[in-house]
Formats: sequence, structure tokens, C-alpha cells
Amino acid sequence: MEEHGGYPEGFIDACKKIYEQIGPLAYATEILGCWIFNTPEVLYISGPMAVKIDTGEVLHFHIPALITEDEYAKSMAAKLGVSAKELRDALLDDDFEDYPKIEVPDRFKQRPASWDY
Repeated sequence: MEEHGGYPEGFIDACKKIYEQIGPLAYATEILGCWIFNTPEVLYISGPMAVKIDTGEVLHFHIPALITEDEYAKSMAAKLGVSAKELRDALLDDDFEDYPKIEVPDRFKQRPASWDY
């Protein structure tokens, strides 16, 4: 994979897409062909946000949907070529926190100015 400023190709754009939707980011973990983003703050969304590496598509992994394996979960999993159970197991794996992490650039770790009003 070609590197850009020490980051994988497309990673900066992926950070920007997710940052614009949810705010400050801490790092990303690569799993199932996605960069799954972790945040330094508690979010009021129901699962991690990710960017599919080969397409740049933003995905929202809704954990309650994955637990019940509803149609939304099946649709998200199908985009990755796995079952909803495989996706759920990967995201909730006890070893998930041990996976290699990619630190995001500092500009994506800051609170957006729009949050200050």
C-alpha cells in the first residue's frame, strides 16, 4: 500500500469524512477492509464509524442491529463480504483493543470550531 506522509493512501480523506460527521478522533483500527475510528469522547451514536478502504464509503456499524442481526446489520456486513455474525464478532472481539492502531493527524483530534457556540 502506497504511503502518503506516513499514512496509508486514502487515510487522510477517511479521517476528514468521519471527523466532519462525529468530531474529534483518536485513532483508527484496520479490520475487515475498513478503518474503524475510535474517539476520545463519549459519543451518542450506537456504534463505530468506519470507512471502507477500497471504496472510501462511510459505514456506521450499529451495534444493537448487529446483535439482533437485523436487515441493517446484514446490509452493512454484505458490503464487507461477511455475515452479520462475523462482523459483530470482529467488532466485539476481546482482542480488538490489541489490534494495530493508526494515530490520526492532530488536526482531526481537535474539537471542531462549530462546537464552540
